[in-house]
Amino acid sequence: LRSRLVSLVESLTTTSEAPLLEGYTGPVLFDDIAAAQLFQALLARGIAAQPGQSGGGRRRFSGGENLERMVGKRLLPTPFAMWDDPTASEYRGIPLAGHYLFDSEGIAPEKVELIKDGKLEAMLMARTPTVKFSGSTGHGRSGRSGSIRATIGNLFVAHSNGLSAEELTEALRTTAEMSGLEYGLRISALTPGMASMMSGGNMRDMR
Repeated sequence: LRSRLVSLVESLTTTSEAPLLEGYTGPVLFDDIAAAQLFQALLARGIAAQPGQSGGGRRRFSGGENLERMVGKRLLPTPFAMWDDPTASEYRGIPLAGHYLFDSEGIAPEKVELIKDGKLEAMLMARTPTVKFSGSTGHGRSGRSGSIRATIGNLFVAHSNGLSAEELTEALRTTAEMSGLEYGLRISALTPGMASMMSGGNMRDMR
């Protein structure tokens, strides 16, 4: 605890003394918690299929809130794969909060291969069908409002040529130097407000 406290004090002190970044155009490295937050904000909502509005009207989603129209198309670079597996109770000895035996509609969850070779191949489903899909994958969960909608359980993202933390940092430095910059921007965590802003899926603003 003492070691962690000292590290926290050093980090806070360094942050308080650092100059404010008024503007930046260049390479950005998302690592640590920020990497998971980035995927959650931009993809987690969109890969859960949602039905249209009652009365025949099609519910309008903006940006990354509905990716059903992107099935069969490339969402990520080729080396990326993504799947959701609520049946996994732990990962490398760490308990997973997204594990469950049955969803809110009484369906046992399935492992769903969502993205292969960068292409979106499937969606997470509750019992309610959508325009393109029908049949539950066991991902129907009730939220605060009590209504049931498809949502992620344990979302996994993999890269076939993944780099170590040291290699990623070096790649950031190299890219910054090639861009004529003295430094690159590293983001290790996103504030809740930032994550919520990105959940709208406005990739143009994100870039």
